[in-house]
Amino acid sequence: GDIRGRGNVKVTYPGVTITADRVFGNLNREVTFTGNAKIVAKGISSFADTIQFYPRLSAYRLENPRGTLDPSILKGKVTTPVYLHGGSIRGQRNGYTLADNTDSTTCEFPDPHYELRAASTELIPDDKLIMKKVAIYFFGRKLLVVPLIVIPLNKDNRRVRTNYLPEAGRNLNEGYYVRLPYSFAEGKKAAAFVRLDVTEKKGLGYRVEQEYLAGKQEKYYN
Repeated sequence: GDIRGRGNVKVTYPGVTITADRVFGNLNREVTFTGNAKIVAKGISSFADTIQFYPRLSAYRLENPRGTLDPSILKGKVTTPVYLHGGSIRGQRNGYTLADNTDSTTCEFPDPHYELRAASTELIPDDKLIMKKVAIYFFGRKLLVVPLIVIPLNKDNRRVRTNYLPEAGRNLNEGYYVRLPYSFAEGKKAAAFVRLDVTEKKGLGYRVEQEYLAGKQEKYYN
């Protein structure tokens, strides 16, 4: 099962295609690709410094990836590709993906207007995307860190409340903008919603909402 090769290496496995300049390893255990290594699998296309492929598990690992996630893998929650780089990514042929210390954005510019830098990101196909310890950067400056972001990816077609999700864009009044919401519970009786707007033309803006269960709040909430 030992394998070694150089120059225009291409290995195709059900659901996975890997190309590189060099390959070595054992088909029964682990195969390593280096030199312009690139993988195309379900919903992901990426270059990496090294790619380890585990044929028996239909699994792979990327070190320092530089690639894209197709909108289809995120079930329409984004309309353009998500660009990923840095850290490491582990994935399986069924689309399950676990990433550590990666940066992501949908901005196509070489120096992105905004980035999400997550300590860990777990993609469970047809279920949810879980991001932990997410630092939000806008024009290279860190604005805040969100402990946890969970985006449902199930087949339920009900519209998600987008005012709870980060939003970036551009309009005539504000120029480039990023809206960063955060919602948290206050015991069992109330909840608060806080949003920070960062805009090119108008600077910073804040929005605060307070919600109660009608007639259930304690007196001090009044």
